[in-house]
Amino acid sequence: MADTTFYQTRPDLKAIDLGEDRFAVGVVPLGIADATTEQTTNSGDLVFGFTARRACGQRLTISDRLVTKLSFRLHKKGAPTGDVYFRIRKVSDNSVLSEQLWGQAEDLPAEGAPDWVEATFDTPVNVNEEVRILAEASTGASSTNSIKMRYEPSDVKASEYLTYGVPPGSWVNATAVDGAYKYTYPGGIDSTFVNTRVVAEPLNNRALKAIDLGDGTYALGAVIV
Repeated sequence: MADTTFYQTRPDLKAIDLGEDRFAVGVVPLGIADATTEQTTNSGDLVFGFTARRACGQRLTISDRLVTKLSFRLHKKGAPTGDVYFRIRKVSDNSVLSEQLWGQAEDLPAEGAPDWVEATFDTPVNVNEEVRILAEASTGASSTNSIKMRYEPSDVKASEYLTYGVPPGSWVNATAVDGAYKYTYPGGIDSTFVNTRVVAEPLNNRALKAIDLGDGTYALGAVIV
């Protein structure tokens, strides 16, 4: 009886029995890894969420990406109330490409303790144009009880900048500064390799074998011939 020596076991390894002691061996992708585009430098606050300045965010171009999450570094000013939405609006016509209710303004981080506030879109959309990514407050009449967005008072990232105003079409573009934001989209396959290889000939007097472990995974080993 052949002596089987296993020199590698991987939980993500798969093998297809091709017959005649031949196997196609490869690694199953472990899933799609998230990728993030961001601008995280921040040393100042811009107040929004009141009648004259309802929304705040970043104007930038997103090239062919399915945007799944949006984050801003926010905190309260005073005691704001009302819904906070995260939206992606086209620059071309100010229409909404995607939106997600984050929650209530009173639940934002406390004043003086800004933190990253994230919304995951229930229905992500593919974005392939210049847009505004925004946090928008649905109510609030006074800047006394409002929201602060963190930003950096310098041009950190070329060809994009802080934007704020009253949706849908009244905007100020602060071209010399950048907001603090992150957006997430699917990246690449999270796996060491995804290619398959047919093993037919003995390799250094050993022939590769795969054993079905019964739970959807395989152990790859070498049979001494």
